Amino acid sequence: MTLYETLEVSPQASPSVIRAAYRCLAQHHHPDKHPNSDAAGQRLAQINFAYSVLADPVKRRRQDVRP
Repeated sequence: MTLYETLEVSPQASPSVIRAAYRCLAQHHHPDKHPNSDAAGQRLAQINFAYSVLADPVKRRRQDVRP
């Protein structure tokens, strides 16, 4: 799964779309909303990582040039 797929956005998504998708997914998958689910915490960790890369223009460019 790519980082774009993790955030459910297109590779051409603007920074504002990426931020909105992150906020929506983070809120939906937050462990406080799913206290008995280990999967929610794991999913949120994936979402956080994807956002940390795609929100940074330099990291995003490096990610985009990978084969």
